[in-house]
Amino acid sequence: MVIKVYVSRVSGSLDIRKKQEFIRSVLQGKKISFEEVDISDAANESEKLFMREHGEPSANEKNVLPPQIFNNSVYCGGYEAFHEANEDNELKKFLNSIKSLKIAILFSVNLLRTFKGFLIVN
Repeated sequence: MVIKVYVSRVSGSLDIRKKQEFIRSVLQGKKISFEEVDISDAANESEKLFMREHGEPSANEKNVLPPQIFNNSVYCGGYEAFHEANEDNELKKFLNSIKSLKIAILFSVNLLRTFKGFLIVN
């Protein structure tokens, strides 16, 4: 399990910086290992596109903004969902969510169908 937290180290938004710091401090405090991906770094452009494609915008936003949390490449949620899970003492469940498992299974099934179709055609 690799927890990835997508952040922006040069965000001009105080709100985003506070949310990122909260997530960082909770994960560190609970000794949960994670990797930060700085989407403001030009070297991480593909990661930024991945976050925007697979993450979800918060209720007030049109765009997917950091912080966003993934388990490997499976979306767990944004700040609001993380905060709620932490308040409910369900952070481990959030990071290993059923939603994440369902998405991973659907991805695997679709991959198998594609591979099976390739074998039948060829």
